[in-house]
Amino acid sequence: MSLSPARLSRSLPSNADVKAELARRRAAKLSDRGALYLEEPASWASDVLGVTLIAVQAQILKALNGNRRVAVAACHTSGKTFCNAVAVLYWLYVRGAMVVTTALSENLVKNQLWRDVGRLWSGHGLPGNLLQTEISGLPNGLMALGFKAADYDPGRFAGFHSPTGQMLVIVDEASEVPDGVMEAVKTLASSEGAVLLLTGNPLRTSGEFYHACTDLDSIYHAIFIDAFDTPNFAGLTEDELLKSSKSELLGFNQLPYLISPLWAREVADEYGIESDYYRMRVRGRFGLRGGVESIVRLEWVEQANERLFPLSGPKEAGLDVGASLGGDETVLTIRQGMNLLGQHAFRLDDEVEIVARVESLLGRPKDYDAVKVDTIGVGKGVHDMLKAKGWPMVALNSSAEPGDKVRFVNYRDEM
Repeated sequence: MSLSPARLSRSLPSNADVKAELARRRAAKLSDRGALYLEEPASWASDVLGVTLIAVQAQILKALNGNRRVAVAACHTSGKTFCNAVAVLYWLYVRGAMVVTTALSENLVKNQLWRDVGRLWSGHGLPGNLLQTEISGLPNGLMALGFKAADYDPGRFAGFHSPTGQMLVIVDEASEVPDGVMEAVKTLASSEGAVLLLTGNPLRTSGEFYHACTDLDSIYHAIFIDAFDTPNFAGLTEDELLKSSKSELLGFNQLPYLISPLWAREVADEYGIESDYYRMRVRGRFGLRGGVESIVRLEWVEQANERLFPLSGPKEAGLDVGASLGGDETVLTIRQGMNLLGQHAFRLDDEVEIVARVESLLGRPKDYDAVKVDTIGVGKGVHDMLKAKGWPMVALNSSAEPGDKVRFVNYRDEM
């Protein structure tokens, strides 16, 4: 007896029924392995998210199960942010915790950590609704949320409570977060079931993150990620790194998204293995020369590079003329408001050539509110020629008397 198309369609399960049955079987499998997942987060990441964690990532996730506070200081491109993304989903779906993530800039929140969260969440049948920096629509009001840690508004961390008493708070690039904001963040992890995870590059030799990683009596469980502990450096010693040719080092780059031996070698060649830059970026250790005795501390430069300001306000250029081929450089800096738009340095010993180079770098006079030049010595001639060409020049005399004679010796110090 043949079945008509109508009777055949009634005898087959619908797509919705198939999906429901697959979801039921998957839930049963996960339930059977629930005890394992509570002890082995890496197994959950493999079975559910389809990702294989490197050893140090598995170590971090396991450390969160047994410690209320964990701090991870890592070398450059170590996979720590990806590990944070796995932690967001694991704590939300396995441990039934509310998850809050934060970082100093919107770029770090949206385009790094939560970009990885979104990629891991998609296509794996996880319940709830995913927005750009939020997962919601779960039972008991559970959710995961990411937002910028505004250094001027610590109060925005108030009011977050987990309905289950379980909470994971993640601070990404924690070395850059101001102490006032960090104190507010710590209040989120005040309940007995709350865990605080700080991760970042070891850039700043002060503040919560530094002390969490380095104090002998710290209440944090500290983990350091050295480039030589990552897969691309397997079997490679520092001595071999320095002696190998750069072409030989190419063969070690098994995972292209992690720090490469070739890049580490370039850092060693440029800065030296005793430099703070090499210590921080390659070895994952805090610098030795970043203390208060430094005039411009590296951590300040790193923090300034992360800050974003509205592109508004007057557009100005500052010019310091060093008219000598063998001496000081001529330096031209362009800014708008609090944003650095460009900085150029060159050596020329002819004022006419300097003026021509400056005009080619600046563009049009009408685009600038002011071009400021130190007019002591060779700077005056350059100033006068630019002014004659229609540029909005402002003459500065760095040796002139300061406005505040109590605090400053001359105008240069006051600037």
